[in-house]
Amino acid sequence: MRKLVLFLGPPGVGKGTQCSFMKSRLGFVHISTGSIIRNEIASHSSLGLRVKALVEAGGLVDDKTMFECLKASFNVLPEDSNLTVLLDGLPRTVSQAQTLDSLLADFPWFDKFCVVSLEANPEDLVGRFAGRYTCSHCSHVSSLNSSERESHVLSAMTCPSCKATGSMVRRKDDEPTSVRNRLAIYEKETSPLLHFYANKIDVLRVDGLLGPEIVYIKVASFLA
Repeated sequence: MRKLVLFLGPPGVGKGTQCSFMKSRLGFVHISTGSIIRNEIASHSSLGLRVKALVEAGGLVDDKTMFECLKASFNVLPEDSNLTVLLDGLPRTVSQAQTLDSLLADFPWFDKFCVVSLEANPEDLVGRFAGRYTCSHCSHVSSLNSSERESHVLSAMTCPSCKATGSMVRRKDDEPTSVRNRLAIYEKETSPLLHFYANKIDVLRVDGLLGPEIVYIKVASFLA
């Protein structure tokens, strides 16, 4: 059975972690908004050149172009009768969900479409972001405890991914005010998607802060 799984959840709830688990452990395909854009640019197609010009000019990729990129990603999926595709970061609004419905009409070979919603108390997520640091060299994200966040420790710390020293920094959009703003936007624009999908397809709602392995077991069981 070919399944398309839509991952919903506020920033920092662990969508990327779960998608990485399922890609490495179960062989699922993970499509994120970032990968859609990067893959299209790398293809050097006419669409990719258009997207590259938008990105390099500092502009946002509009919905129409984003869904063109998503369609291109679907077109190159492997011909596997047991394929499971995880879609992360799109759609973000009910309007985009309606566009996705229209797009899926061109891909009737998806036998199953379902939603996984990872959820958490907003203030708990603000606390989680307090320990979130990103490598300025490779963009690897690490969760650091309070002692590891001391300046003298950070300056000597080695990135676990690229091994660069002193490269772990806190991004501006991970600061409490920015995080609360991002969560408010999610609540306003993206959470209504649960109501949109509730009576149409299967939806799993799970506490994203239970612990990565516990969340993984719940989600993998649902998808099985």
